[in-house]
Amino acid sequence: MIERTELSAWPLGQLFQPPKNQVNVLRLHGAIPFDGVVGEPVVLSRSTYDAALSAESPYRAILSRLFEDYVVLSVGVSWNDVALRDAAATVRRKLPIARPMHYATLQQVGTTRDWWEQRALTASYGVRPLYFKEYDEVAQILDSIADLAVGLRTPTADSPLEDIASWLDHVGDYESRQQSSWFAQVSGAGTPNWKAMVNAIRRACSGDTMDPDLWLACARIESHLRHFLWFWLPISERSATRKTLWTGIAKSWSSFGATAQNELWNSDQLQAALSWRSQSPAPTSRALLQFAIGAHEVMGPGKQVPVVDEWRSRLSNLARTGGNSITAKRSRLAKQVWTGPASPKLLADVQKAYWEGIEAKVALDLVETRIKEEAAARTTVVHGRSPTMRDWPDSLRAELFGQCDHVRELARVVGSTRREVGAIVLASFFIPADQAEGYLIAAYRRMTEMSAGRPEPTATWAVIIGLIAAYSDQASGVEDARLVPVLCEWLQDKCGRIPLDEPIADAVEQVYLVFWSRFHRRAAELAVSVAKSLLPTAG
Repeated sequence: MIERTELSAWPLGQLFQPPKNQVNVLRLHGAIPFDGVVGEPVVLSRSTYDAALSAESPYRAILSRLFEDYVVLSVGVSWNDVALRDAAATVRRKLPIARPMHYATLQQVGTTRDWWEQRALTASYGVRPLYFKEYDEVAQILDSIADLAVGLRTPTADSPLEDIASWLDHVGDYESRQQSSWFAQVSGAGTPNWKAMVNAIRRACSGDTMDPDLWLACARIESHLRHFLWFWLPISERSATRKTLWTGIAKSWSSFGATAQNELWNSDQLQAALSWRSQSPAPTSRALLQFAIGAHEVMGPGKQVPVVDEWRSRLSNLARTGGNSITAKRSRLAKQVWTGPASPKLLADVQKAYWEGIEAKVALDLVETRIKEEAAARTTVVHGRSPTMRDWPDSLRAELFGQCDHVRELARVVGSTRREVGAIVLASFFIPADQAEGYLIAAYRRMTEMSAGRPEPTATWAVIIGLIAAYSDQASGVEDARLVPVLCEWLQDKCGRIPLDEPIADAVEQVYLVFWSRFHRRAAELAVSVAKSLLPTAG
């Protein structure tokens, strides 16, 4: 227990890094003992607060160090404290890439104010609210965090599908490190969990024991799994696999009677599922909505089999009858989001639907489209080589960097890690190579620190391709075969252990090569050679 008056005698390193099995409790505002006898002044008045903020006090330094180096969870804090806000805002400006995300338990109002408060806190201070309705829920939030930290209740690939679905919902969405790590894990049989889930869902849908609970479990798992299939499967297979998986679940809906179907697909409950005043998380309704949206997201445009049209019709009915509800807004937008081009109007519409993840998607799509258009207009070979984006006019590079950086900040605010990383890598193409190196290494280190040394591979390899681009742009006259060994050594020196195994190496060649070639062909091709060269010594 460290009292406020003792803080000046403690080096910050010792304050924040106590010996093993020890926790330092800092009484920044002092304390009132149970006997009521106060030996030192506590911070209760304006004058004592001003004194605590004086230049001689370590108060501000402690707060700044906390927000720079650690994930801060505030409990019972209103965030009206000026010094607290200033420290968080300063770190956000000082470390736009490397800063960690922070969290605060706050009581939910149940109106759109919650959404705007979340956006404001995240954009201004890098703090994401963890909302609760009743105060006794705070303990449940803290217990959940503790469970996730130690991996409690993490299922195996052969656990019941209902248990796996509940765990996947509990740990977040496809942006969460827990999900990414779990789907990438390989079982004792040598099968990665993502593939085991594909097989398990197919068995469930082709069997004779389908019931509403099992069907919901399959639908909930698929809504998470569809995003990982996009990375792990080669382009030649991923679309077909996602479509057959979604269609199999959709067809098995008919395996239980109309009464059960009507109880699940309850229009009133579905319209209220995303309401600010919803009194429960409504997991069933949310799962159904997410699955129905897959009729556009997974199946794509064009004429489809009848079962796809049935689910699209359900969404259309929600859009038509829901008025101004969030459910109706998203149902109306679903087709345009996945089958039409991105546009500024679509970006505004998804924001009005409070559809944060899709807001980041559309914003990134707009930037990618603009970059590809500019690249298509600049294909002239100069001095024996094609120009890179770093060769583009200064004014254009500055403009595109600003657009990418705006998307990066937006994606950070809405919690879309993969799109944040995508925007970081794209932005790095428009700045000097040495500056890009620092920019990308800061992102890589943050991912590593926030994942206990095991960064999520999809985002990691996007950053590595950005680093390869920065390095290779400075070695334009060096042949690729000569560059790869030096590049491997340089990457390992800068990044340390790089997540890599055969499935990841295959994904780099089959997926990332195709995608990143649109923006930096040489870096994408070198990434394949780097992955193959590092593979024998990985781990």
